[in-house]
Amino acid sequence: MHDDLKNGSPPLAHRDDVDANLVSVIIPTYNRADVIGRALRSVVRQTLANLEIIVVDDGSTDQTSMVVAGIGDSRVRIIHLERNMGGSAARNRGIEASRGAYIAFQDSDDEWALDKLEKQMAAFARAGENVGVVYSGFWRVEQRKYVPGAHDPVTAGDIHRQLLWRNCVGTPTAVVKRKCLETHGLFDERLPRFQDWDLFLRISRSYQFMIVDEPLVLVHSMAGSIGTNLRARLDAMEIMLEKYDEEYRADRAALARMQQTIGCLHCRFGEIRQGAGHLCSALVARPADGLRVMYEGVRACLGR
Repeated sequence: MHDDLKNGSPPLAHRDDVDANLVSVIIPTYNRADVIGRALRSVVRQTLANLEIIVVDDGSTDQTSMVVAGIGDSRVRIIHLERNMGGSAARNRGIEASRGAYIAFQDSDDEWALDKLEKQMAAFARAGENVGVVYSGFWRVEQRKYVPGAHDPVTAGDIHRQLLWRNCVGTPTAVVKRKCLETHGLFDERLPRFQDWDLFLRISRSYQFMIVDEPLVLVHSMAGSIGTNLRARLDAMEIMLEKYDEEYRADRAALARMQQTIGCLHCRFGEIRQGAGHLCSALVARPADGLRVMYEGVRACLGR
């Protein structure tokens, strides 16, 4: 058994009442009364009707629950957490309450194309049994940018090595077979960021991925989101490096890139000694990249 099942990522418990044709949509939310209605309406209007929609209110203190209740769809139910536990914990509570053989994730500030789930379930129907995740492209609304872009590889099949380099699977784009979570665990609640990257890395150890290369999700950038927090990024990357130490050591180029990124982030925070240690590790892992590593390290020290 891989260490990921005992390091903050427990497996999803098996249940006997799973519906083989049901898609469970998990929506964690915290104080998003202003946008949760938009996200939820894009789910209830899906052309694929066989859904259960589980909204996990992560201790909101605004009118989020009232907005959800006002949607008026019998497929929607809400789970209230007594205190704010974070997105990973909220998603995990929703998954544990679900009955679908397929799990989809929606963020409370994003929108789905109305045929998103229909297209992804059709892809599963065409796919082999070893395909565990079908994800899609998405459109960054504020940046007016489609991902994957023209110069990004369309990543499908065995993508484990590619995922060591970077995450190419957005959480609200993914539909995951329940058995993947029973095998490889839930979201790691220790991680302050990159919980989706970590989950998909674990799943990719034994399952293949498919992509519907269309913008089936509209991603909105919200002020103050976790994606803008550099300290959370640094802390999460150090945990990821520890969790996947064996795999990174087997891929020296990916290890060098990870060490360089961590080192540069430390330098940006003025933590020069820690940064220098990681930058030296990057040089050891891939000496051919020495000049680039030194250049990026100097830029980080200068705050650029």
